[in-house]
Amino acid sequence: MVYEHIDDYQKWLKFVDKLIDDTRSGKLEWHVIEDPGDRANEIISPVFITEIVGDRFIAIYRYKYPYYVGPEEYELREEVNIELVDALGRKQWLLPQVKPRFELLDLISYKLAGADATLEEFLNDKL
Repeated sequence: MVYEHIDDYQKWLKFVDKLIDDTRSGKLEWHVIEDPGDRANEIISPVFITEIVGDRFIAIYRYKYPYYVGPEEYELREEVNIELVDALGRKQWLLPQVKPRFELLDLISYKLAGADATLEEFLNDKL
């Protein structure tokens, strides 16, 4: 993606950092979209969605794509997309590929899996 000003990239970086903070604190509640819709790449994680302000929603997911290393040779790579979506999860706009997008997806997965509670319960289990 091409941006006219570096400030735009910095604002989106702050935006994703705030998503991380608000997810960590529990201010944002994420859920899984049952029908990921028409997305071009092979999705390899659930598509998570949350309402951020008003009727504005964000979706995030991991996908695989072919990365060509030769004329007829490619390897599959993984990437994470964050999108502005409507209430049904349909993509409206793709956010820039800011680095903390991977951290956000991992945090959402961790929280929705109940990893904290599982860890505490298992470690405190007196067999």
